[in-house]
Amino acid sequence: MTKADFSKYGGSYSKWVKFANSLRLRLAMRLAVKAPAVAKEQAEKSISQKYGVMLTKDDSFVFLSDFTNPVYGNSNSYEDINMSADMESILVGYNDPRLSKYFAVSVKYPGEYKGIRTGIVLPVAPDGATKAARKDFSKVGEAINVKETVFLSTAEVFFLRAEGALRGWNMGSDVQSLYEAGITASFEQFGVSSSTYKTSTALPKAYVDPLDATNNVAAVNNVTVAWEAGASNEVKLQKIITQKWIAGFPDGQEAWTEWRRTGYPKLFPITNNTSNGVISSQLGVRRVNFVASEIAGNKDGVATGIAKLGGPDNGATRLWWDTGVNF
Repeated sequence: MTKADFSKYGGSYSKWVKFANSLRLRLAMRLAVKAPAVAKEQAEKSISQKYGVMLTKDDSFVFLSDFTNPVYGNSNSYEDINMSADMESILVGYNDPRLSKYFAVSVKYPGEYKGIRTGIVLPVAPDGATKAARKDFSKVGEAINVKETVFLSTAEVFFLRAEGALRGWNMGSDVQSLYEAGITASFEQFGVSSSTYKTSTALPKAYVDPLDATNNVAAVNNVTVAWEAGASNEVKLQKIITQKWIAGFPDGQEAWTEWRRTGYPKLFPITNNTSNGVISSQLGVRRVNFVASEIAGNKDGVATGIAKLGGPDNGATRLWWDTGVNF
């Protein structure tokens, strides 16, 4: 593979510009609460530019490589890096057709998709076993192990536009149409279909840990897939971001970013908080603190960075765009 082969775009000028406009839209949305006027201006410019933003599956920005997808590799190499309880609650509850693409059924519980709740005590289960007791819960599926990594998908762009339209920006269409187009684009990306998903009124399900009942928890992200014209804007935003979260798998970085920015989807709180009260069990880690090598090799830079944080150098201090409005 040559350097020129790393993207499916090749020499297509229009696709590269669409990617740039779509990335501009993503960055604009980061400012939606912090600087709404700037966010609106930049988002609308991304739509109105000559080539516009991503519209088809082939527009997605895909990085080509000869390596195993690290999310798939880690899940299938380590005992406790499996499907999350949040994914189980939401995807199984929705009967989401992407579930079989994202994860493998549990070896321990045949025919079931079984996740692990984040932030629990894993080393010792009720029967005295180690974390290996959960090694046969659902692993990341083979469909994720392709030699392609999606850095920005057409589905995400539709959801960005849906949120923009919800905020009153000119996104070229109405909120519901863009929301449902995002679902369609994600289904096409993963090669699945459903005639009922967009109108489904199913809800996420409670999580049950078959090895430790103390980890059981009622569903918290209680919104349906079906669009509700009469719902509040907050409920509509929750639906948009929840579907965006599902469609973005396995891009954990963007999922974490959007969760911090919006508070959605609602996720289970951790039960094993070892931060001595520094990190909220509900709000979670907001940033990664400066690492030891950076502190040792770039003291002046770190000092400047800390001065601009607006808080201590720990995981509870929010980044400048992380307003936490929806918490």
